[in-house]
Amino acid sequence: MTLILSCLTPKYIVQVSDRRLTWPDGRVFDETANKAIVFHGRAAIAYTGIALIGSQRTDEWIADQILDCTGVQDAIDTLKAALDERIVQLSAPNRGLTVCLDLWGAQMHGTVDRPWSVALTNQIDPQTRKPSAKPFPTFSQFTQTLPDGKTFAFLPLGEHLDSGIYKKMVRNLIRVMRDIGSPSAIPAPETAARFMRDAVLDTSKWSRLVGENVMTTVLHNFQLPEHQGKSNSFIFHPDPKSEPILYAPTVINPGMSMKGLRMYPGPPRFKIK
Repeated sequence: MTLILSCLTPKYIVQVSDRRLTWPDGRVFDETANKAIVFHGRAAIAYTGIALIGSQRTDEWIADQILDCTGVQDAIDTLKAALDERIVQLSAPNRGLTVCLDLWGAQMHGTVDRPWSVALTNQIDPQTRKPSAKPFPTFSQFTQTLPDGKTFAFLPLGEHLDSGIYKKMVRNLIRVMRDIGSPSAIPAPETAARFMRDAVLDTSKWSRLVGENVMTTVLHNFQLPEHQGKSNSFIFHPDPKSEPILYAPTVINPGMSMKGLRMYPGPPRFKIK
């Protein structure tokens, strides 16, 4: 089961997920699978749970459902309806799935962008909000946002995140804030991404369901003057033993979709057919 970590701040959103796919018995199927999608530059999407929907990879299926959506809310509504209709039809008993969307959205009754995290899941009991061993027939939507006055919020989904690893990640970020001069200062997204990556790698040491290849997506708040002219970024944290690897998410923009590019570690290699 994939570990997804989200960091929400007023300046940027960081989403980190590992790339390992496993069979139900825990055997590794793929170490370098792409699970990340970026929608219109405003939402980072990843999933944890079943890796195939019918004969199609889950990330490709998700991308197909939202390809023609016009905005983030449209994408959420369309995806939830598609999940409710399709997943219950699967014959496999193990059809648990959680899709995480970390996004910039306008504040209610206003126009100010703020960071949100939305989980569409059939793995959490909507009454108790606790994980369920048996998937539900329909998907529930759980929404969290950065609380007013808070500098950051970390949100984990998927594979269990040990409390000691979580506390270490938060403690490191707070220490960096203090070192740069103010409790309200927010470090560079690359710094938060490094702490989140380390948490995934620490988890991979004891959980065979979490891999050592990590994909990070950074979405900037483009309403801030300091981010004018910037681009969202994808940070590649590879296990050096693996090859090849997708180093960018699937990107969906209005009217087009581009699957993540493939890169080989080390010197460039080319094949001519």
